Amino acid sequence: MCIRDRAMQMVNHMLDTMQYPSVGTYLRIKEKNPNVMAWYADKPYAWKDPCPYYLAINTEIYPWSLKEVRWAMAYAIDQANIAEVSFEGATIASPHLFPLYGGLVENYLSKITDLLAKYNATEYDPERAEEIFASLGFTKGSDGIWVTPNGTRLELTIVTTTPWIELKKWTMQVAEYLQDVGIDTVVKLLEYPVYADAVSAGEYPAMAIWACGSTFDPLDDLKRYYSRWWYRPTGNVTGGWNDPERWRNSTYDDIVEKMMATSPDDPNYVKYFRDAMRIWLEELPGIPIVQTSCLTIVDTTYWTGWPNATNNYMHPLYQMPQVLFIIAHLRSRPPAPEQPAPAQPVGISPWLYVGSGIVVGVIIGAIVILAVRRKH
Repeated sequence: MCIRDRAMQMVNHMLDTMQYPSVGTYLRIKEKNPNVMAWYADKPYAWKDPCPYYLAINTEIYPWSLKEVRWAMAYAIDQANIAEVSFEGATIASPHLFPLYGGLVENYLSKITDLLAKYNATEYDPERAEEIFASLGFTKGSDGIWVTPNGTRLELTIVTTTPWIELKKWTMQVAEYLQDVGIDTVVKLLEYPVYADAVSAGEYPAMAIWACGSTFDPLDDLKRYYSRWWYRPTGNVTGGWNDPERWRNSTYDDIVEKMMATSPDDPNYVKYFRDAMRIWLEELPGIPIVQTSCLTIVDTTYWTGWPNATNNYMHPLYQMPQVLFIIAHLRSRPPAPEQPAPAQPVGISPWLYVGSGIVVGVIIGAIVILAVRRKH
């Protein structure tokens, strides 16, 4: 069912929940059905998903195998503008692949602010991107597309999928930014099962995907790039979406192994985290885009007890098994009391006039008959 049909059903109280409308669509629905609500009453409206969006790069395919090229791509992309345009301000640019959840921010991400400043993947500087290409000996063809010293034309295919509108929108924006700096970029839109297989096998040089892993401890995300578990040559399926970039770094793997053998309470744990992030940021196998926003809206006409920012007992991912907890929490809204029927105006029924007329007619008729009989 298309987004427009679902929106109309929300307006007419025919759907109780709807996921991933645009902010504009949500606001138009709410104008017509005030009982519809989102996670937040005001902007950004959406719940913060634990899986930030990013552009994964297959590091086995030249010239994307060069970290300098990947950094040039990062400088070419304006993530802040993507947050405003593709997401209508419902999210923010992300300099890394971690969700901005309290425990992660306070205990770990706050410890690498210097690294994020030094390796700022959200800095928009297209001129610097082209300077990097020139420094690598690339030359621009007459069509404005860069060519490597071995004659390879910078042609990039980004694979994305259909069900998530915002995923498709930001992928198209990224393609425009890369095209602007001389990378001939096309977007390939696939149905989800085909897309998922293509990402796992690394069939394309670039993949618009999510980074799902950590929520309170950074290790889960770092382990996604632990090549001793996940690396498979291009064309071979990896475990889940772990290391779709085919990136390998033995020093990074050594650090992750140390973290796996260390308690988070050990001061060395944060040190290892910093060391691992320094390598990851230097190499940049994936380009962070934005924090993922999950705009889920509900109609409170018939049911109450939906989770939201002030009643945060469960996340609003209704496609997940945890929806059973939400269903158990809902209560039917009592119907509005019926309004009493308007009182009939006091007055004489017209039928009373009719009846009275009949009675009077009968009496007059009887009097006439009696008078006639007396004459005879």
